[in-house]
Amino acid sequence: MTPHELRTRLGELDAVVQQEQVALEHQSQRLAISRQLNALVYPVLTLPPEITSMIFLRFVVSASYCGSMYRRYTAPLIFLHVCTMWRDIASADSSLWAAMYFDFDTDYHRDAPATELQTFLESWALRAQSRPLSVDFCGDMVSRLGAARSAALMMRLAPKCYRGSSYIPDEHGPNYAFALAPGLRKIHLHRTSGLAVVAWKQLTVFYGDACSLQECTELLREAENLVECGLCIFGDNDGDFQPPRALTHMFLRNLTLFAPQEGVHIVVALLPLLTLPALHTFTLPDHKYDDNDADSFVDFLQRHSSHLVEMAVGRISPRILAPLSALAALQVWDVDPSFAYNFAALLEDPGVCFLPSLQHITWELEYPSSRRPRLQHADYEQLAQAISCRWRRNRAGGVSADVTGIRSLTLQVVLDPTETLADFHSLVDLGEKEIGLCVELIVKRSAQ
Repeated sequence: MTPHELRTRLGELDAVVQQEQVALEHQSQRLAISRQLNALVYPVLTLPPEITSMIFLRFVVSASYCGSMYRRYTAPLIFLHVCTMWRDIASADSSLWAAMYFDFDTDYHRDAPATELQTFLESWALRAQSRPLSVDFCGDMVSRLGAARSAALMMRLAPKCYRGSSYIPDEHGPNYAFALAPGLRKIHLHRTSGLAVVAWKQLTVFYGDACSLQECTELLREAENLVECGLCIFGDNDGDFQPPRALTHMFLRNLTLFAPQEGVHIVVALLPLLTLPALHTFTLPDHKYDDNDADSFVDFLQRHSSHLVEMAVGRISPRILAPLSALAALQVWDVDPSFAYNFAALLEDPGVCFLPSLQHITWELEYPSSRRPRLQHADYEQLAQAISCRWRRNRAGGVSADVTGIRSLTLQVVLDPTETLADFHSLVDLGEKEIGLCVELIVKRSAQ
């Protein structure tokens, strides 16, 4: 090589050495920073594992409403991908994995092979260890996993299952679930026909549909240990039935009765037959009931007024609620101007003692595009005035007051495109007054 070529090559090597030296310096700095980070103790990691587990469990309860546990960013799966400590805590706490909620028809796992889904579900159950399982499966499991894998999965899960919600094919029937899961205490079924030999006495929670009046009374009579029950009641095929005999259920605390319009008369016929000494919560979803049905509701509410604390109803007259002396929480669906006016008038009237124990009010409206009349400013202002009067009446009576003050108010407010929450100043002012009232406004926009 010529002297010129040698000098050129030497310059190139000097440049490479300089780059390597810079890289080595960067590597040294990186190692130093890494050591500093490893030496740091984040406050959240100083919590005892038991406290961290309790926090995790709160998130798991919230995540159970998301519809599928397969999503990696929901609890408890997300705890496995944050840090080693969290992964160890989550893996060791079996209570985080005791509930399984899975939708086989969702798109979140559309491309996942059936073997992968089966392994995922079985691994979840293994993390639950010896804890009883609550299993909520919806969708077509057999089509998604295949008959053999579905049977194998259910055989593995059922012995640990105390609560189940899944579609049971007609050829098996609900007795199939009880045979697989002898410890089953809570169950949701799509049908209740042919349940004569079901082990009703072991159930504490039951939700089912397709019940006639006769089936409802027989079910409640047989399932004597039920604490919570929800029935979707359809009308009898022939429309002509003999009313069953009355029954008393000693332990039922939570009753939900749902009926399509053709089954409303079944609900009306069922209520006079029931005596529920432990009833705490009664839910009667939104349906149109005739004035002739009022006697049935009033009789039922009067007989349970001393211990009925929570109620959710829709499309009934506020006067039907008058006997409920112990009612503390009321949720009303599909509130219309007529109900709003009469309810506020009764609440404000100093001459009556309307719902004297009431503390929590929730009003829900129909979807904003509904053509039914919706609440106006005057309706909300009247409610605000009634609540204020109620509080003045409570304070004036002191410890011997005949009514309680309203503690919380949750309302759905439909706004026109030109309206803002500031236009509903009466409701906003309620939350700012020093009366201990919590006001939550859920805003919906009108389609107009």
